[in-house]
Amino acid sequence: VCDPLGNCSAPKQIQIDVQDTIAPVLSLKGANPLIVDVFNANYEDPGVTAQDNYNSENSLIRIVQSTVNINKLGTYAIKYIVRDGSGNTSEISRDVKVVDRIAPVIEILGSNPLDMPRFKDYVEPGFRIVDNYDADDDLRASVVITSDLGNRNDTLWAELSGWKYIRYSVTDMSGNKSETVERTLRIVVTSLDEIKTIDGLSIYPNPSNGNFTINTKETLTGKTEVILYNVLGAKVYAQTLTLIGNTTTLDVKGLTPGVYMLQLSNNGKQYTHRVTIK
Repeated sequence: VCDPLGNCSAPKQIQIDVQDTIAPVLSLKGANPLIVDVFNANYEDPGVTAQDNYNSENSLIRIVQSTVNINKLGTYAIKYIVRDGSGNTSEISRDVKVVDRIAPVIEILGSNPLDMPRFKDYVEPGFRIVDNYDADDDLRASVVITSDLGNRNDTLWAELSGWKYIRYSVTDMSGNKSETVERTLRIVVTSLDEIKTIDGLSIYPNPSNGNFTINTKETLTGKTEVILYNVLGAKVYAQTLTLIGNTTTLDVKGLTPGVYMLQLSNNGKQYTHRVTIK
């Protein structure tokens, strides 16, 4: 600095430091949280984009800290750290959820359809649960079994003859429910000794020449099915009648003389009685 007479002060220097004090700006690529299927071999971290006020993106230092285990269900974190050439650092995080979205499958073992003797308890031939993550043993307790068989002492049993079903479904530990699969049961009469006589039905004359009068304690209405089985359990006669009352007649004089089991079904109820044709 000089005055008007030309007297000047000694020079002074001022240092000016041009610095970068602004940290990079980070943006996640992809979703947050990111949903990934367990065991997905194609999983890739989408990463982040980084912009800096001075340094180019390619010159930024990137650090990724990840705990993701693609082979185990859970929620994991990825931390992205980006530092520019001036030491300014930014951080951003992403949650990664490893999930199971595939429903289990039930495979029926044994025969399907399955023949089952009437008046016997149902014995499960077995089934297998196939799941992409949970083990068969871990899902057994979650299997739901429904059936139109009868129930006796908490056990399914063949109370009525005809076609029945057992249906299976299961939900895995991630809440994925399987499709319902069905085993078809054919309830068969294997011999006269396996048929129970249900009280409430009387037949006379018995023995007869094949002409019987049938009487029930309960009044029957609507369609009634009458079936005769021979000693081997084979169906040898069947007729559907429309009854009103307690009594009807049956003419089976064309059958071979012998012992038969007569089964009468009406409105979901069944009555059986041994008859003899002479």
